[in-house]
Amino acid sequence: MLNLRKIEKFFLVVLISQVSFAQFSETIPTDYWVYKIIDELEIRGYFRELPQGYKPYSRIDIAGQILKEKGRAKSKFEISLFKMLEDEFRDEINFLTSKGDQDDDDFSFKAGVMMSGYAVKEMDSQRILRFRGRAKFSFYYGDKFTIYNNSITDQNLLDDTTYTGNRFRGFFAGYTEQAFLKLNFQPVSIKFGRDYVKWGYGSGGNLLISDYAIPYDILQFDLFSKKFKYSFLISQLDEKNYSPDSGKTILKANRYLTGGRFEINLWNKLYIGFAQTILYGGANKGIDITLSNPLAFYYEFQANEGKEMNGMVYADLSYYPLKNLNFYGEFLIDDWQVSRQTKGDLEPNEYGFIVGLKFADLWGAGNSIQFEYTQVRNRTYNTKRDYEKYIRFKRPIAHPLGNDFQSFELWVSQWFLNKLQITVNYKFIEHGEGSIEKPFDEPWMAPEITVETGYREKFPYGVVERTHKIGLGLFYFLNSNFNFNLDIAYSNVKNFKNIQGAKKNILTFKAWVFFNFDKFFR
Repeated sequence: MLNLRKIEKFFLVVLISQVSFAQFSETIPTDYWVYKIIDELEIRGYFRELPQGYKPYSRIDIAGQILKEKGRAKSKFEISLFKMLEDEFRDEINFLTSKGDQDDDDFSFKAGVMMSGYAVKEMDSQRILRFRGRAKFSFYYGDKFTIYNNSITDQNLLDDTTYTGNRFRGFFAGYTEQAFLKLNFQPVSIKFGRDYVKWGYGSGGNLLISDYAIPYDILQFDLFSKKFKYSFLISQLDEKNYSPDSGKTILKANRYLTGGRFEINLWNKLYIGFAQTILYGGANKGIDITLSNPLAFYYEFQANEGKEMNGMVYADLSYYPLKNLNFYGEFLIDDWQVSRQTKGDLEPNEYGFIVGLKFADLWGAGNSIQFEYTQVRNRTYNTKRDYEKYIRFKRPIAHPLGNDFQSFELWVSQWFLNKLQITVNYKFIEHGEGSIEKPFDEPWMAPEITVETGYREKFPYGVVERTHKIGLGLFYFLNSNFNFNLDIAYSNVKNFKNIQGAKKNILTFKAWVFFNFDKFFR
């Protein structure tokens, strides 16, 4: 029998407090502070049974790994990291440890508030104080069934040129960050709605699907076991205007992204992943069932059936030869010319790769050093048909820098008193004139170019913008409800915006306090 008083009280809390709701199968936003702690533990030999190349993680999965592995921690530093996570996932841990003592197949919810207050100063911005908050609502049944909504309000979006939504009276902006229905029947789960997708290991960005774009509207199937992981998704992207006749007619194209990634875990030390995606669409075009086959190799449909699409093939790996040492990499092919028989075959290969190295505890406990080099060739992710460009709204689906660039990045961090992490970061970027948004040019088709003369072009292409950036980051963990963050960065840019001789120095300051409070009802 329904208890109307309890239902009335529940909705009263929502209306008065503007609280947030969370649940065990809730996926954790990829910018949440717990990933910082999980990364520290992964390099030191923990959390290796989690799907390494897939994010976001769910709260129940993290809680399960905490229970399984915290007893192995020996050093005070590692124990302190586990303690941070235990405080955050206390309700999920209690749920797992009490499953045999009570009826776990019951409806539950968790109520609270989550917000951040920012002090931001950039050279070209007049706005200083900013607010960011998340409002969540969740309704779930044990850990098997979830209905979840998470909307974000973020004043930082007011100055974001890639943000395409409304700015309400110039005071705030926001969007639905996560909203999905999820069914979880291990080892299979099905998710329908909006959520983050992040595949790969790069820290500065990813080459196939990253969390840089606004979360994706998806139908997703996951098959996860200890040794094998497979994820398949179908996503409807934003519509895009295009002209099939050089501006005489403007049409609105529907756009769809399909992708799948397989990962194998060998001895909790070597992780090898293979993936593919396609982006396709057109005016009045719906989802193509042929291009939604989770077991097909999509290039076959392009080669044999002439289907129009922008396809990517991809591989990645992560290797831990020692407890405190990790090698990782990502490799993507957009288009690769296997012959040179016609002028069209002179098109430069379009690909990208990331190689990285991370090691920890070189001079005692709590320190780490990470190197990462990334290269993405010109015209990668770009196509002649505007609606097939690898973009969601105005943001790249893959790496935040888009294409036609190479970058080197270094991070050095140290924890103090097991509460404070200080990170020094250096980044060098060379970015050519190419971009995903620009029209797809074909200079190799010029009359003076022949198959015999061949075609070569500089990389990065054209006038190259060069950036040296050095930053200082601070993260202070008071408890799971409060943490303080500080980022200071200075950039020296030559050939700014690919204008020969243009220079610019950029200084940014960003400080924010994160606050979270919740209470579990069951």
